[in-house]
Amino acid sequence: MSKFWAKVKFKTEKNAEYLIKAFFKDFNPESSIVVRGKEAKLEIIFRQPPMAIIDAISYCEVIELNYGKNLEEYKKDETIQVKEENDSEQENVGEESSGQIKQVNAESEDYEQTEQANAESENSEQTEQANVKSENSEQTEQPKKKRGRPATKKVESTKVVKTEESINVPELEEIAKKATSFESFVKLVAEWLEMDKRQKFFENLAIVSTEVDEISWKKLEKALKDKGVTYSEWDKIWTGRQVSGKLEENSVTMLPLLNAIVQYKEYSFELMEEYSNEENSTEQATEEITQNIEEKAGEFDKSVIPKPRVKMECMPEIKDFEETLASVDKTHPVEERVRYVLEAMGLSNMSAGEQKQIVEIASTAVRKGRMAFDIIFVEANIPVEQTMAVRMTFSKFVNDFVQKYENSKKVKLLTFLSELQKIIMFDSEIENFSDFTD
Repeated sequence: MSKFWAKVKFKTEKNAEYLIKAFFKDFNPESSIVVRGKEAKLEIIFRQPPMAIIDAISYCEVIELNYGKNLEEYKKDETIQVKEENDSEQENVGEESSGQIKQVNAESEDYEQTEQANAESENSEQTEQANVKSENSEQTEQPKKKRGRPATKKVESTKVVKTEESINVPELEEIAKKATSFESFVKLVAEWLEMDKRQKFFENLAIVSTEVDEISWKKLEKALKDKGVTYSEWDKIWTGRQVSGKLEENSVTMLPLLNAIVQYKEYSFELMEEYSNEENSTEQATEEITQNIEEKAGEFDKSVIPKPRVKMECMPEIKDFEETLASVDKTHPVEERVRYVLEAMGLSNMSAGEQKQIVEIASTAVRKGRMAFDIIFVEANIPVEQTMAVRMTFSKFVNDFVQKYENSKKVKLLTFLSELQKIIMFDSEIENFSDFTD
Protein backbone atom coordinates (compact mmCIF):
# COMPACT_ATOMS: atom_id res chain seq x y z
CA MET A 1 0.00 0.00 0.00
CA SER A 2 1.11 3.57 -0.69
CA LYS A 3 -0.07 6.92 0.54
CA PHE A 4 0.18 10.64 -0.06
CA TRP A 5 -0.57 13.64 2.14
CA ALA A 6 -1.92 16.94 0.82
CA LYS A 7 -3.04 20.33 2.07
CA VAL A 8 -5.07 22.44 -0.37
CA LYS A 9 -7.00 25.69 -0.47
CA PHE A 10 -10.33 25.92 -2.31
CA LYS A 11 -10.59 28.57 -5.00
CA THR A 12 -14.39 28.20 -5.16
CA GLU A 13 -17.07 26.26 -3.27
CA LYS A 14 -17.29 23.92 -6.28
CA ASN A 15 -13.67 22.86 -5.61
CA ALA A 16 -14.71 21.58 -2.19
CA GLU A 17 -17.70 19.74 -3.66
CA TYR A 18 -15.55 18.00 -6.32
CA LEU A 19 -12.87 17.02 -3.79
CA ILE A 20 -15.34 15.50 -1.34
CA LYS A 21 -17.11 13.56 -4.12
CA ALA A 22 -13.78 12.28 -5.42
CA PHE A 23 -12.75 11.21 -1.91
CA PHE A 24 -15.86 9.08 -1.46
CA LYS A 25 -15.66 7.76 -5.02
CA ASP A 26 -12.22 6.23 -4.32
CA PHE A 27 -13.14 5.64 -0.67
CA ASN A 28 -10.74 3.71 1.52
CA PRO A 29 -11.61 3.43 5.23
CA GLU A 30 -7.92 3.93 6.05
CA SER A 31 -7.88 7.30 4.25
CA SER A 32 -8.96 10.56 5.88
CA ILE A 33 -10.07 14.06 4.87
CA VAL A 34 -10.52 17.13 7.07
CA VAL A 35 -12.25 20.20 5.59
CA ARG A 36 -12.01 23.43 7.52
CA GLY A 37 -13.24 26.66 5.98
CA LYS A 38 -11.47 27.14 2.65
CA GLU A 39 -8.79 24.52 3.32
CA ALA A 40 -8.65 20.73 3.41
CA LYS A 41 -6.11 18.19 4.60
CA LEU A 42 -6.01 14.67 3.14
CA GLU A 43 -4.11 11.49 3.86
CA ILE A 44 -4.88 8.99 1.10
CA ILE A 45 -4.00 5.28 1.31
CA PHE A 46 -4.11 3.44 -2.06
CA ARG A 47 -2.94 0.54 -4.20
CA GLN A 48 -3.57 2.26 -7.56
CA PRO A 49 -3.20 6.05 -8.00
CA PRO A 50 -6.61 7.63 -7.14
CA MET A 51 -6.95 9.67 -10.31
CA ALA A 52 -10.33 11.19 -9.35
CA ILE A 53 -8.83 12.66 -6.16
CA ILE A 54 -5.68 13.83 -7.98
CA ASP A 55 -7.85 15.51 -10.63
CA ALA A 56 -9.96 17.23 -7.95
CA ILE A 57 -6.81 18.44 -6.18
CA SER A 58 -5.53 19.94 -9.45
CA TYR A 59 -8.44 22.42 -9.43
CA CYS A 60 -7.46 23.68 -5.97
CA GLU A 61 -4.51 25.77 -4.82
CA VAL A 62 -2.02 23.20 -3.55
CA ILE A 63 -0.31 24.36 -0.35
CA GLU A 64 1.63 21.16 0.33
CA LEU A 65 1.75 17.67 -1.18
CA ASN A 66 3.95 14.71 -0.39
CA TYR A 67 4.05 11.15 -1.65
CA GLY A 68 6.10 8.43 0.06
CA LYS A 69 6.19 5.48 2.43
CA ASN A 70 6.92 7.73 5.40
CA LEU A 71 6.04 11.37 5.97
CA GLU A 72 8.56 12.25 8.66
CA GLU A 73 9.88 15.27 6.78
CA TYR A 74 6.35 16.63 6.53
CA LYS A 75 5.77 16.22 10.23
CA LYS A 76 8.80 18.48 10.69
CA ASP A 77 7.39 21.04 8.27
CA GLU A 78 4.04 20.87 10.08
CA THR A 79 5.80 21.69 13.39
CA ILE A 80 7.11 24.95 11.95
CA GLN A 81 3.63 25.91 10.74
CA VAL A 82 1.60 24.92 13.85
CA LYS A 83 1.88 28.29 15.62
CA GLU A 84 1.21 30.24 12.42
CA GLU A 85 -1.93 28.20 11.71
CA ASN A 86 -3.19 28.59 15.30
CA ASP A 87 -2.69 32.39 15.19
CA SER A 88 -4.45 32.56 11.82
CA GLU A 89 -7.36 30.46 13.09
CA GLN A 90 -7.85 32.71 16.16
CA GLU A 91 -7.96 35.82 13.97
CA ASN A 92 -10.44 34.27 11.58
CA VAL A 93 -12.88 32.87 14.19
CA GLY A 94 -16.39 33.92 13.23
CA GLU A 95 -15.37 35.23 9.80
CA GLU A 96 -16.21 32.09 7.80
CA SER A 97 -19.36 32.55 5.72
CA SER A 98 -22.35 30.22 6.02
CA GLY A 99 -21.64 28.96 2.46
CA GLN A 100 -18.33 27.40 3.47
CA ILE A 101 -18.14 23.66 4.21
CA LYS A 102 -17.63 22.93 7.92
CA GLN A 103 -17.11 19.19 8.11
CA VAL A 104 -14.70 18.84 10.99
CA ASN A 105 -15.68 16.19 13.55
CA ALA A 106 -14.39 15.56 17.06
CA GLU A 107 -12.26 12.62 15.97
CA SER A 108 -10.30 14.64 13.38
CA GLU A 109 -9.73 17.46 15.93
CA ASP A 110 -8.32 14.96 18.46
CA TYR A 111 -6.06 13.58 15.73
CA GLU A 112 -4.72 17.03 14.83
CA GLN A 113 -4.12 17.92 18.50
CA THR A 114 -2.20 14.66 19.05
CA GLU A 115 -0.14 15.26 15.93
CA GLN A 116 0.60 18.82 17.06
CA ALA A 117 1.74 17.67 20.52
CA ASN A 118 3.99 14.98 19.01
CA ALA A 119 5.41 17.43 16.50
CA GLU A 120 6.21 20.03 19.19
CA SER A 121 7.93 17.38 21.33
CA GLU A 122 9.89 16.12 18.36
CA ASN A 123 10.86 19.68 17.38
CA SER A 124 12.20 20.35 20.89
CA GLU A 125 14.41 17.23 20.78
CA GLN A 126 15.63 18.09 17.28
CA THR A 127 16.52 21.67 18.32
CA GLU A 128 18.53 20.39 21.29
CA GLN A 129 20.39 17.88 19.07
CA ALA A 130 21.13 20.59 16.51
CA ASN A 131 22.59 22.87 19.22
CA VAL A 132 24.86 20.07 20.49
CA LYS A 133 26.08 19.29 16.98
CA SER A 134 26.67 23.01 16.32
CA GLU A 135 28.88 23.29 19.45
CA ASN A 136 30.85 20.19 18.45
CA SER A 137 31.42 21.49 14.93
CA GLU A 138 32.93 24.74 16.29
CA GLN A 139 35.51 22.72 18.24
CA THR A 140 36.52 20.58 15.25
CA GLU A 141 39.45 21.74 13.10
CA GLN A 142 38.50 21.81 9.41
CA PRO A 143 41.00 20.11 7.01
CA LYS A 144 42.48 21.98 4.06
CA LYS A 145 40.62 21.78 0.73
CA LYS A 146 42.03 19.29 -1.78
CA ARG A 147 41.46 18.96 -5.51
CA GLY A 148 39.76 15.95 -7.00
CA ARG A 149 37.61 13.51 -5.08
CA PRO A 150 37.63 14.39 -1.37
CA ALA A 151 39.46 11.68 0.58
CA THR A 152 39.29 12.87 4.20
CA LYS A 153 37.11 15.97 3.95
CA LYS A 154 33.40 15.65 4.58
CA VAL A 155 31.52 17.52 1.87
CA GLU A 156 29.63 20.48 3.32
CA SER A 157 26.78 22.56 1.98
CA THR A 158 26.49 26.33 2.26
CA LYS A 159 22.72 25.90 2.70
CA VAL A 160 20.95 25.30 6.01
CA VAL A 161 19.65 21.73 6.04
CA LYS A 162 18.08 19.56 8.69
CA THR A 163 20.77 17.45 10.30
CA GLU A 164 18.34 14.67 11.18
CA GLU A 165 17.71 14.07 7.46
CA SER A 166 21.32 13.13 6.70
CA ILE A 167 21.36 9.84 4.85
CA ASN A 168 23.93 7.55 3.36
CA VAL A 169 23.48 6.66 -0.32
CA PRO A 170 26.77 5.04 -1.46
CA GLU A 171 25.73 5.24 -5.11
CA LEU A 172 25.92 9.06 -5.02
CA GLU A 173 29.66 8.95 -4.30
CA GLU A 174 30.24 6.57 -7.21
CA ILE A 175 28.19 8.79 -9.51
CA ALA A 176 30.13 11.88 -8.38
CA LYS A 177 33.39 10.24 -9.49
CA LYS A 178 32.05 10.08 -13.05
CA ALA A 179 30.66 13.63 -13.17
CA THR A 180 32.47 16.72 -14.46
CA SER A 181 30.24 19.33 -12.76
CA PHE A 182 27.35 19.56 -10.33
CA GLU A 183 24.90 19.81 -13.23
CA SER A 184 26.49 16.72 -14.77
CA PHE A 185 26.19 14.96 -11.40
CA VAL A 186 22.48 15.77 -11.12
CA LYS A 187 21.85 14.49 -14.64
CA LEU A 188 23.62 11.20 -13.89
CA VAL A 189 21.60 10.80 -10.67
CA ALA A 190 18.36 11.33 -12.62
CA GLU A 191 19.42 8.68 -15.14
CA TRP A 192 20.34 6.27 -12.32
CA LEU A 193 16.87 6.80 -10.78
CA GLU A 194 15.34 6.07 -14.22
CA MET A 195 13.26 9.26 -14.25
CA ASP A 196 12.58 8.82 -17.96
CA LYS A 197 10.26 11.59 -19.26
CA ARG A 198 10.34 13.39 -15.91
CA GLN A 199 14.15 13.62 -15.84
CA LYS A 200 14.15 17.37 -16.61
CA PHE A 201 11.70 18.04 -13.76
CA PHE A 202 13.90 16.11 -11.31
CA GLU A 203 17.03 17.97 -12.51
CA ASN A 204 15.30 21.34 -11.98
CA LEU A 205 14.16 20.18 -8.53
CA ALA A 206 17.72 19.22 -7.55
CA ILE A 207 19.17 22.49 -8.87
CA VAL A 208 16.71 24.73 -6.98
CA SER A 209 17.39 22.70 -3.82
CA THR A 210 20.81 24.39 -3.71
CA GLU A 211 19.17 27.83 -3.87
CA VAL A 212 16.77 27.62 -0.90
CA ASP A 213 17.68 28.04 2.77
CA GLU A 214 15.62 25.00 3.77
CA ILE A 215 14.52 22.03 1.69
CA SER A 216 10.74 21.80 2.03
CA TRP A 217 8.10 21.39 -0.67
CA LYS A 218 6.71 24.85 0.01
CA LYS A 219 10.04 26.56 -0.68
CA LEU A 220 10.98 24.26 -3.55
CA GLU A 221 7.68 24.97 -5.32
CA LYS A 222 8.19 28.73 -4.94
CA ALA A 223 11.73 28.45 -6.36
CA LEU A 224 10.47 26.40 -9.32
CA LYS A 225 7.72 28.95 -9.95
CA ASP A 226 10.23 31.85 -9.84
CA LYS A 227 12.31 30.07 -12.49
CA GLY A 228 9.23 29.50 -14.68
CA VAL A 229 9.45 25.70 -14.41
CA THR A 230 6.08 24.12 -15.24
CA TYR A 231 5.02 20.79 -13.78
CA SER A 232 1.94 18.92 -12.58
CA GLU A 233 1.08 17.39 -9.22
CA TRP A 234 1.36 13.99 -10.89
CA ASP A 235 5.03 14.83 -11.79
CA LYS A 236 5.71 15.28 -8.05
CA ILE A 237 3.89 12.09 -7.08
CA TRP A 238 5.50 10.01 -9.84
CA THR A 239 9.06 11.16 -9.12
CA GLY A 240 8.53 10.68 -5.38
CA ARG A 241 7.32 7.14 -5.99
CA GLN A 242 10.33 6.46 -8.22
CA VAL A 243 12.75 7.61 -5.50
CA SER A 244 10.97 5.57 -2.82
CA GLY A 245 11.01 2.47 -5.02
CA LYS A 246 14.65 2.82 -6.08
CA LEU A 247 15.87 3.47 -2.52
CA GLU A 248 13.40 1.21 -0.71
CA GLU A 249 16.16 -0.67 1.13
CA ASN A 250 17.49 2.63 2.50
CA SER A 251 13.98 3.93 3.38
CA VAL A 252 14.83 7.15 1.55
CA THR A 253 12.18 9.53 0.21
CA MET A 254 12.43 12.64 -1.97
CA LEU A 255 13.37 15.41 0.49
CA PRO A 256 16.15 13.46 2.29
CA LEU A 257 17.58 12.50 -1.12
CA LEU A 258 17.60 16.15 -2.24
CA ASN A 259 19.42 17.03 1.01
CA ALA A 260 22.06 14.40 0.17
CA ILE A 261 22.42 15.68 -3.40
CA VAL A 262 22.91 19.27 -2.20
CA GLN A 263 25.96 18.12 -0.21
CA TYR A 264 27.76 17.63 -3.55
CA LYS A 265 27.34 21.28 -4.56
CA GLU A 266 30.79 22.01 -3.13
CA TYR A 267 32.29 18.75 -4.40
CA SER A 268 35.49 19.39 -6.37
CA PHE A 269 35.18 18.05 -9.89
CA GLU A 270 38.39 19.75 -11.23
CA LEU A 271 40.53 16.59 -11.22
CA MET A 272 38.08 14.76 -13.39
CA GLU A 273 37.93 17.76 -15.73
CA GLU A 274 41.73 17.80 -16.14
CA TYR A 275 41.79 14.16 -17.19
CA SER A 276 38.92 14.65 -19.58
CA ASN A 277 39.93 18.00 -21.17
CA GLU A 278 41.51 16.43 -24.24
CA GLU A 279 38.70 13.93 -24.63
CA ASN A 280 36.07 16.64 -24.16
CA SER A 281 37.76 18.83 -26.77
CA THR A 282 37.56 16.03 -29.32
CA GLU A 283 34.02 15.19 -28.34
CA GLN A 284 32.98 18.84 -28.59
CA ALA A 285 34.36 19.13 -32.10
CA THR A 286 32.58 15.93 -33.09
CA GLU A 287 29.34 17.14 -31.52
CA GLU A 288 29.52 20.44 -33.41
CA ILE A 289 29.97 18.66 -36.73
CA THR A 290 27.17 16.22 -35.89
CA GLN A 291 24.88 19.04 -34.79
CA ASN A 292 25.44 20.93 -38.05
CA ILE A 293 24.64 17.81 -40.04
CA GLU A 294 21.53 17.11 -37.96
CA GLU A 295 20.30 20.69 -38.28
CA LYS A 296 20.59 20.60 -42.05
CA ALA A 297 19.03 17.15 -42.15
CA GLY A 298 16.25 18.41 -39.89
CA GLU A 299 15.56 21.36 -42.21
CA PHE A 300 15.41 18.94 -45.10
CA ASP A 301 13.11 16.58 -43.17
CA LYS A 302 10.71 19.38 -42.27
CA SER A 303 10.36 20.44 -45.85
CA VAL A 304 10.15 16.96 -47.36
CA ILE A 305 8.88 14.42 -44.81
CA PRO A 306 5.35 15.14 -43.50
CA LYS A 307 4.32 14.41 -39.92
CA PRO A 308 2.44 11.13 -39.37
CA ARG A 309 -1.35 11.43 -39.34
CA VAL A 310 -4.21 9.21 -38.18
CA LYS A 311 -7.77 9.83 -39.40
CA MET A 312 -11.02 9.04 -37.65
CA GLU A 313 -13.42 7.57 -40.21
CA CYS A 314 -16.33 9.56 -38.82
CA MET A 315 -14.53 12.93 -38.99
CA PRO A 316 -13.74 15.22 -41.93
CA GLU A 317 -10.10 15.60 -42.98
CA ILE A 318 -8.42 17.86 -40.39
CA LYS A 319 -4.63 17.92 -40.73
CA ASP A 320 -3.67 19.30 -37.28
CA PHE A 321 -6.16 17.08 -35.46
CA GLU A 322 -4.96 13.97 -37.31
CA GLU A 323 -1.34 14.78 -36.37
CA THR A 324 -2.50 15.06 -32.74
CA LEU A 325 -4.13 11.63 -32.93
CA ALA A 326 -0.91 10.16 -34.33
CA SER A 327 1.11 11.55 -31.42
CA VAL A 328 -1.01 10.03 -28.60
CA ASP A 329 1.26 8.18 -26.15
CA LYS A 330 -0.48 4.92 -25.21
CA THR A 331 1.83 4.42 -22.23
CA HIS A 332 0.10 7.30 -20.41
CA PRO A 333 -2.99 6.77 -18.20
CA VAL A 334 -6.25 6.54 -20.16
CA GLU A 335 -7.56 9.81 -18.70
CA GLU A 336 -4.45 11.66 -19.94
CA ARG A 337 -4.83 10.20 -23.46
CA VAL A 338 -8.50 11.19 -23.60
CA ARG A 339 -7.87 14.73 -22.32
CA TYR A 340 -4.97 15.17 -24.78
CA VAL A 341 -7.31 14.48 -27.74
CA LEU A 342 -10.27 16.45 -26.39
CA GLU A 343 -8.11 19.49 -25.64
CA ALA A 344 -7.13 19.52 -29.32
CA MET A 345 -10.87 19.85 -30.01
CA GLY A 346 -11.27 22.84 -27.66
CA LEU A 347 -12.09 21.23 -24.31
CA SER A 348 -10.43 24.08 -22.41
CA ASN A 349 -13.19 26.47 -23.62
CA MET A 350 -15.75 24.64 -21.46
CA SER A 351 -16.34 25.07 -17.74
CA ALA A 352 -14.30 23.02 -15.28
CA GLY A 353 -17.37 20.95 -14.34
CA GLU A 354 -18.21 20.16 -17.97
CA GLN A 355 -14.59 19.25 -18.71
CA LYS A 356 -14.52 16.83 -15.79
CA GLN A 357 -17.77 15.12 -16.81
CA ILE A 358 -16.80 14.79 -20.47
CA VAL A 359 -13.36 13.35 -19.68
CA GLU A 360 -14.89 10.92 -17.17
CA ILE A 361 -17.54 9.73 -19.68
CA ALA A 362 -15.04 9.33 -22.54
CA SER A 363 -12.49 7.56 -20.30
CA THR A 364 -15.16 5.12 -19.10
CA ALA A 365 -16.49 4.50 -22.62
CA VAL A 366 -13.15 3.70 -24.32
CA ARG A 367 -12.51 0.97 -21.75
CA LYS A 368 -15.71 -0.84 -22.71
CA GLY A 369 -16.03 -3.47 -25.41
CA ARG A 370 -19.71 -2.71 -25.81
CA MET A 371 -20.63 0.96 -25.49
CA ALA A 372 -24.05 1.76 -24.03
CA PHE A 373 -24.95 5.04 -22.38
CA ASP A 374 -26.86 3.44 -19.51
CA ILE A 375 -23.67 1.56 -18.51
CA ILE A 376 -21.30 4.43 -19.22
CA PHE A 377 -23.20 7.03 -17.17
CA VAL A 378 -23.58 4.71 -14.17
CA GLU A 379 -19.85 3.86 -14.10
CA ALA A 380 -18.92 7.52 -14.70
CA ASN A 381 -21.01 8.48 -11.63
CA ILE A 382 -23.26 10.87 -13.57
CA PRO A 383 -26.49 11.55 -11.59
CA VAL A 384 -29.57 10.14 -13.35
CA GLU A 385 -31.26 13.54 -13.56
CA GLN A 386 -28.21 14.97 -15.38
CA THR A 387 -27.57 12.21 -17.94
CA MET A 388 -29.62 13.74 -20.76
CA ALA A 389 -28.13 17.21 -20.33
CA VAL A 390 -24.57 15.87 -20.09
CA ARG A 391 -25.05 13.68 -23.17
CA MET A 392 -26.35 16.66 -25.17
CA THR A 393 -23.45 18.84 -23.98
CA PHE A 394 -20.88 16.22 -25.04
CA SER A 395 -22.58 15.63 -28.42
CA LYS A 396 -22.74 19.39 -29.09
CA PHE A 397 -19.05 19.74 -28.20
CA VAL A 398 -18.08 17.05 -30.77
CA ASN A 399 -20.32 18.38 -33.55
CA ASP A 400 -19.32 22.02 -33.04
CA PHE A 401 -15.75 20.92 -33.70
CA VAL A 402 -16.74 18.80 -36.75
CA GLN A 403 -18.83 21.58 -38.32
CA LYS A 404 -15.93 24.03 -38.23
CA TYR A 405 -14.50 21.99 -41.08
CA GLU A 406 -17.65 20.58 -42.76
CA ASN A 407 -20.89 22.49 -42.17
CA SER A 408 -23.39 19.77 -43.02
CA LYS A 409 -21.63 16.87 -41.27
CA LYS A 410 -22.94 15.39 -38.03
CA VAL A 411 -21.34 12.65 -35.93
CA LYS A 412 -23.08 10.37 -33.42
CA LEU A 413 -21.48 10.45 -30.00
CA LEU A 414 -21.06 6.67 -29.65
CA THR A 415 -19.54 6.52 -33.13
CA PHE A 416 -17.01 9.16 -32.13
CA LEU A 417 -16.17 7.32 -28.90
CA SER A 418 -15.71 3.96 -30.64
CA GLU A 419 -13.38 5.54 -33.23
CA LEU A 420 -11.46 7.25 -30.44
CA GLN A 421 -11.11 3.88 -28.68
CA LYS A 422 -9.48 2.28 -31.75
CA ILE A 423 -6.85 5.02 -31.87
CA ILE A 424 -5.84 5.56 -28.23
CA MET A 425 -6.36 2.11 -26.65
CA PHE A 426 -4.53 -1.22 -26.78
CA ASP A 427 -6.79 -4.21 -27.46
CA SER A 428 -5.65 -5.74 -24.16
CA GLU A 429 -7.12 -2.77 -22.27
CA ILE A 430 -10.63 -3.19 -23.66
CA GLU A 431 -13.13 -5.26 -21.65
CA ASN A 432 -15.26 -7.84 -23.52
CA PHE A 433 -14.61 -6.38 -26.97
CA SER A 434 -17.63 -6.49 -29.34
CA ASP A 435 -19.43 -4.36 -31.96
CA PHE A 436 -20.64 -0.90 -30.96
CA THR A 437 -24.21 0.24 -31.41
CA ASP A 438 -25.87 3.59 -30.81
